[in-house]
Amino acid sequence: MLRGGSSSHAGGSSRSSKDNEPAARFSKQFSDFILNLGDIRNVEYIQVNYPEGYNMLLVGNELIQSIRRYDGASDEIRTAISQPSPENEEAAWRKICPSAQLLRKCYEYAQSIDRIIPSILEELCSQVNENDLGRTDRNRGLARLLADLMQTAFTFDALKVST
Repeated sequence: MLRGGSSSHAGGSSRSSKDNEPAARFSKQFSDFILNLGDIRNVEYIQVNYPEGYNMLLVGNELIQSIRRYDGASDEIRTAISQPSPENEEAAWRKICPSAQLLRKCYEYAQSIDRIIPSILEELCSQVNENDLGRTDRNRGLARLLADLMQTAFTFDALKVST
């Protein structure tokens, strides 16, 4: 959970009080602002208003689970190369084909994340004015969606390194 508010800096600062006026005004304006991305209403908002993003989260979680279950095909490939036979070659192909399909799904998923993240950022950063102050549900929901998609991408990267 993030909470707004002014913060004091330890140590000396070379800034004059004139330089701090806009930051102080901004800080006072949002001193009671609380952003709770874990609120279940954010997930419900995403489901209703951004079904494509919500579905991407579901697909991403399924792919992550598939990657975690991945056991590789190196033994079968090594056996097919060192002891060539139709049976060993068939065993290697049975392991390679599902791995290639998983790799393709991951690639297509990464491309879909590349397409949606800029639109989420554009929506979050657009129309920021006084009239948007009541749109916190939208902003919280979009922030949650963005955070969840980024977490999925980070998890993919971590699994890619360890697999």
